[in-house]
Formats: sequence, C-alpha cells, structure tokens
Amino acid sequence: IPTFLSLLATKTAGGNPSLSFFPNISQVVAQQQLGVRTELGHSVQGIGKDYFYGFTDTATWDVTDSLTVKNIAAARVFKQLSTTDDFGAGNLPVLNIGVPGNQVQWGDNSIQYTEELQLQGKALGDKLAWVVGGYLEYDGPIGDTLLGSTAVGNPAFYHFTNTARSQAVFAHGIYDLSDYVEGLRFTAGYRYTWDHVTAEERGTNAVDGVTRNPDGTPNNCSPVIGFDNNCHVSAGGNFSSYGWNVGLDEQLTPSTLIYVRSGNAYRPGGFNLNVSASSEKFQPEHVTDVEIGTKTDWDFYGVHARTNADLYHTDYKAIQVQELVSVVDPQGNTHVNSAYQNAATASLEGGEIEASFVPVEGLEIEPHASYINAHYNKYPLGFGTLNADPAFQYLPKWQYAVTATYHLPLDESLGDISVSGTYSWYGHQYLSVNAGEIYPIMPSYENIDIQIDWKNFLSYPVDLGFFMTNAQDNVHVVGGFPIYAQLGFTSLVYNAPRMFGFSAKFHASVVSGEPRFIMFS
Repeated sequence: IPTFLSLLATKTAGGNPSLSFFPNISQVVAQQQLGVRTELGHSVQGIGKDYFYGFTDTATWDVTDSLTVKNIAAARVFKQLSTTDDFGAGNLPVLNIGVPGNQVQWGDNSIQYTEELQLQGKALGDKLAWVVGGYLEYDGPIGDTLLGSTAVGNPAFYHFTNTARSQAVFAHGIYDLSDYVEGLRFTAGYRYTWDHVTAEERGTNAVDGVTRNPDGTPNNCSPVIGFDNNCHVSAGGNFSSYGWNVGLDEQLTPSTLIYVRSGNAYRPGGFNLNVSASSEKFQPEHVTDVEIGTKTDWDFYGVHARTNADLYHTDYKAIQVQELVSVVDPQGNTHVNSAYQNAATASLEGGEIEASFVPVEGLEIEPHASYINAHYNKYPLGFGTLNADPAFQYLPKWQYAVTATYHLPLDESLGDISVSGTYSWYGHQYLSVNAGEIYPIMPSYENIDIQIDWKNFLSYPVDLGFFMTNAQDNVHVVGGFPIYAQLGFTSLVYNAPRMFGFSAKFHASVVSGEPRFIMFS
C-alpha cells in the first residue's frame, strides 16, 4: 500500500477553504519531514481486496466448408474493497475512503454477462473471409455495496446500484487482392452499438438509518441535491453510435509486412449524481485514428532480430474528464463533489518501436521506446483556472525500456534456467490541468526489475521462479490527488518499496478425447 504525503498550504483571506478547524493540523503536517515511508497513524486503516472469477464457453459448428457458426458466452464476477487515508498525517479524518469503526463492505459487488453469436465464412473463391454477428452485455449488482468516506471530518455512507446494458451488431471482412498486387489485403468492418445506463445512489450521514424533520424530509442525507425522502437519487438514459475500421496491409517479402489502418470508436456516456441539473448527464466520447507501421524479421551478420514500428495520429472528441466541482445545497451550503464532463477535443500523435535481438546464443535483448504528444485543444469550463495548453494527465511524452534475458547453457535434462532484468524510464507526467496547483507535474523516474526462472526443474513438470521489483529501492511519485483548490492540500502517492518473492507451478496433462493442459500455481 503506497504511503501518502499531503502537501498542505492553509489558504489565506479571499473566501478560499481552510483546514484550520483541526487545531493541531500544523504540528501534524510538520511531521511529514520524517519521510514518505514513515507512518504517523491513520484516520482509517488502508485495505485492498479484489476478487475476480468467471467462465467462458465457446461453441463452434462447421455447417459447411465455407460456413461456421460460433457462439461465445461468458460470465464474470467482480468484488472490490478499498479503503485509503488520502491525507496521511496522523489520525485526522480530513479525506479518506472508509469510516473508522464502520463495518467494511464491498464497494464493488457486480456481475457481467456477455453473449456473442457469429457467422463466419468465405466467399468469392475464398478471396473474401467474412464474419457477421451480434453482441449482448449486461453489467449489474449481485449484492449490496457500501462506500463509506470522510471529508473534512464529516462521515458519509453510500449504497450504489449501477447497471449497464450494451447491444451491438457488426460485420467484418478481409479481401485478398493478390490478383492485383501480390501480398495485398483489404480489411473493413462496421459496428453499431446501443447502450442503456442507469445510476442509483442512497447516501446518509448515519449508517443505521435516516432521521427526519417534522415535515418528513430527511435531515442527514449525504446527497446534497436531488434526493427524495429516502435519501435516494437516480438517473438513466440511452446512448448509441456507430464504429468502423478500414485498412490495407501488404506482405512485401516473407519477412516484411507494411500496413495502414484507420478506425472510429465510441464510449457511452453516463450520469453524475448530486450535482446541478446542467451537469447531471455527460455525453459519449468518440475517437478516430490513423496508423501506419511495419513488422520485419531480419538477419545482420548472423544476428537475428525482429522490429515493429508505427506512427499514429488520433482525434479525440467529447472526452470524459473527472474533476472536483462545487455544489450548493438547498440550504445554501457549498459542498465539493466529483463530476464527469466532456472536454471538447484533443489531439494525440506519436510513434513507437520495439525490437528483439539475439546477439549470441542464449541471450535475448528487447528494447522498446515510445513518444506521444497529447494535449487538449479545449477543456470544459468550471474546473478552475486552466493552463494555456492543458496536457493529458498520467501520460509521459517519452518512455523507454530494455529487457535482457540470458538462458544458462545447461543440459536439457536439468531444465531451462533464465535470468532477466528490465530497466524502465518514464518521462515527467502531469497530475493536474489547473494553473496554480502546488504539485502539477510528477517528475521522471526509473525502475529495475529482476526475474529468475527455472522451467522443467530437473525434467519434472515443475517451474520455479524468483522475482524482485524496484531492485534499487527507489522512491518516486506515481500518482496523486491534486485538490489544493478545493481543500488546501495535494495528496501524493509513492511507488511500492523493493519487493521480492518466489513462485512454483506444477503442470499436468489429461487425455480425454484430445490433449488438455492444466496448471497449478
């Protein structure tokens, strides 16, 4: 669990918020000089649990040599529990997810069902390979969810019931143009999607019920606006859009492929609860991109290598961005809440290259580098004073890495022992688009990971492993919560310390009609 460092700056006159209602806050914050991995107590203990399980069933029926029916059905269960102290200074309940003394329940307790039916075939003398089909997805709760939180000393308890249903039809085809240009293929596809989204929330300041005013209205609802007499707010609606892709690829030689492609996709919108009516609904976002690239295998003076490279440009429209906003309740009190809104447009362009070299037998070297220039062309008003050219958060302009793996020259009966190390470097990243933020940029950082694997240990169906992450035990910022304008401090998240561990896997084959593979770890 990362250690949080809160950079506190108590606001001065001018109507800005202040944290002065905690009398000893200055003394607590001063203790942060002890270091980012020194804990000074918690207003709530940090907990993180994730459960994920499910199944997928794929059924295929070859009706004829040129027609196949394929059905893919799946179910997935998600359960998540997470509590954090985002102030991280003593036991002051300034801002945290989780409430001291409250029984912790799942914050996410949902299930996803998917069903996809495809018809696949070939036509025009097997020059055309095609697929058409339909898709259905349902996401909904399978039990109660409870998210407790505390903001500037005030506890709140939220029960969520969110559902989503997505339906789509699609068609896709690949046509072989080798009769005209050897190795040339044309690809095209189209999809239309209908989405229905609902969001419901019941929030109170009392975990065991709702006390009421004489007129029957609740007096301790956490939703500050829009709630009914049961502290309940809800919203729902429909979204739909098309998507497409088109491309050409040519196999210039047996070892060189070049391609160009373009596509369009959409992400459905949704609803903000506990905000003004004008901000309740946010719209879908759309992206259109174009990419050119090459994939090549080659040999140079006995050195075998593979390289993949591409250049791309993306137009991003109506981007859904989340920020903290001020909300005024019916009594005239101002509250801080988070809300999604649609940024107008953005442009992203860049390139990446990855390679794999075998300079000597047993040694593999795999470098990777990427560059991306991403910035908002416009940004929604109401999220504070913006920088002149807002940049994307958590997206470094430059990053590169190299992995080296050496396989020890041992007799095959002993198994395969390999030692690998990965060096990674990430450029600086923006944490906030707001001007005046006290920590707007996350500095660049580097990392080294080590892995040792012993596969087929002494010819037994056993794989052993050792790993070490952050081998240098570096300390650097990997995220944060830039809320200086709202609460007078910014909370930073630091990387995990050096960790190491071991693994063991056992393999077994079961023959029942066809070979099967089972792995236990």
